[in-house]
Amino acid sequence: MFEKVGVGIDIGTSSLKMTSITITKQGNQIKRSLIFPLPGNEDTNFTKEVALELKDFLKKHRWKIKKTLVGITGKYLNIRYFWSPTSSLSRLPAVVQMEVKQTEEKIGSTLSYSYTQPANAPCMQKEGILIAMALVHDNYLNTIYNFFRFISIDVIGFIPNPMALYQALEHFSYIPSGQNIYLIDIGKENTSLVICAESGFKFYRNIHTGMQNSLTRKQVIEQNDKNVQLEYQDDTDHSSEETLQKLLQIMDATQKFALVQTGLKITKIHQIVLTGGGTYHPNILSTIAKSYNASIEIWNPKINVDNMESWEKEQFIQHQQQYITSIALSWLATQSKKEWLILSSQQEIKQTLLGKRLFEYIALGIMLICLLFTIPRVLSSTKTLQEKDEQIKQKYTILAQRITDIQALQETINILKKKWAYLSMQLQNNQLFAHTMAWIEENQPKPITLTKFQWIQKETNYEIQIQGYVTETTEDVYQVLKEYRDQIQAYPHYSISEETNPTFLSDERKLKFSWTIQHTHQPKQENAQNIKENK
Repeated sequence: MFEKVGVGIDIGTSSLKMTSITITKQGNQIKRSLIFPLPGNEDTNFTKEVALELKDFLKKHRWKIKKTLVGITGKYLNIRYFWSPTSSLSRLPAVVQMEVKQTEEKIGSTLSYSYTQPANAPCMQKEGILIAMALVHDNYLNTIYNFFRFISIDVIGFIPNPMALYQALEHFSYIPSGQNIYLIDIGKENTSLVICAESGFKFYRNIHTGMQNSLTRKQVIEQNDKNVQLEYQDDTDHSSEETLQKLLQIMDATQKFALVQTGLKITKIHQIVLTGGGTYHPNILSTIAKSYNASIEIWNPKINVDNMESWEKEQFIQHQQQYITSIALSWLATQSKKEWLILSSQQEIKQTLLGKRLFEYIALGIMLICLLFTIPRVLSSTKTLQEKDEQIKQKYTILAQRITDIQALQETINILKKKWAYLSMQLQNNQLFAHTMAWIEENQPKPITLTKFQWIQKETNYEIQIQGYVTETTEDVYQVLKEYRDQIQAYPHYSISEETNPTFLSDERKLKFSWTIQHTHQPKQENAQNIKENK
């Protein structure tokens, strides 16, 4: 009987959402779905003590999980976009690896990653392609991996939650041709936004802002310890409405951010799909509908739940939005192809060892087969010693020719190594533009929004023209702009050569600015001297 079973675990701020899905010829069925509460502290969420509690929890509910796909989100996940100078798919892994290594050197931490090319990526340069890369601290993934391994649960891999939701949306829902869909997952502390279409994923962004100000969450464990429920209380006060308005600002800013990061201009959003605990807010649909002329829905994948136990089914139906991500992960766990799959360093080592052992077993088997065929022939052979000696001479001649061929091949390899070294040097030079953009983005204060970023190549250096504004907040906009200017000036390779007086627009409550930044390969003398003295 055809049947595939997958388990997905969504790691939340204060709970694990776990779902098991079974795929048969009759369709998709949810078998199990539970919520396990966590201490809610980063230092204590994934200790051996909590792992043992999870083991007892699963045992009480008669659920033995062998393998699972785990989702990641929040501050542990970083999505970066960069332009690869090569359009060759064969060379792309080396380019991505170089980009990751440079990021690791900058932050001083080992990273695990996956990457893809966004759909319908615009061509901003003659050569090269746009790459979206998911980066996660390897220490964090190893912590999660060891947490589950301690109780004999094998993590087959990690996938960013929004990408799991997007892939599940493609499977469970029909996406009309030519329409842009805004998929938004609203959690307690994080909001993930995915812009996608029938052609595929276009842009992803994660914001460390959720609906915690508008919703109060309570965890309730019944006395029989069979049911863990998540209940939400409406809080429609002023802070709640402010949170909704902030969500709208994030949605609008994400479209602008996509244009700055990738050149992708989203002219029209046709459909908005909402998931997560934030969807329980009573005014969320009506508030979004006022700003977007699009169809808006809270996504509920149609999956059979008739085979669930009655108490578990009741809990699932009541709090279905809490399980959407784990449903997506569990379905993806049944698929052979998993886009955006990330492995920790320990998982990669395990796969490498398994691959070596498999190779050794295959080689041993081949040797045994060869012996089985060779021994009878040797035993039945009637060749004379002279014939055997002639055969040995012939083999020696062949081996000598092979040695000559190997030497010629080695010379060819040496030539290719020299060519590769030259190409690598050229590739490193072409990374300057991508690194400059990344530096500007990563050091940009939150109140500052860039409206123009233009890169101009000169004969001996590069010139960057930027324009933007500082949104008035509780902070002094002039001070924010000054600190950002000083930060750029302090970098050895950057200096502001031209600037206009910032203009404060009181009606828009914005401080507009325009700078011309000079970039040189050699550090500025004063900053280079300061760096030398500090050393």
